[in-house]
Amino acid sequence: MNIVWEVDPDIHAYILPLAIQPLVENAVKHGIQRRSSGSTVRIRIVDREEAVEVAVSDDGVGMSEEDRANL
Repeated sequence: MNIVWEVDPDIHAYILPLAIQPLVENAVKHGIQRRSSGSTVRIRIVDREEAVEVAVSDDGVGMSEEDRANL
């Protein structure tokens, strides 16, 4: 598994690790765990002036169209 960090170099914010952990765990459990190899989790932290954006994404198997429709 690869982890890619994309952090705004000019960001000055303190983010509790426990705020990001559930997002990463979800990406691993529901996304990349089902793949046989070569998976990537991307953690992006960007300063949006009045807020800090934290995004976690993966290149896992994704969701079926049926599951998407049920959301």
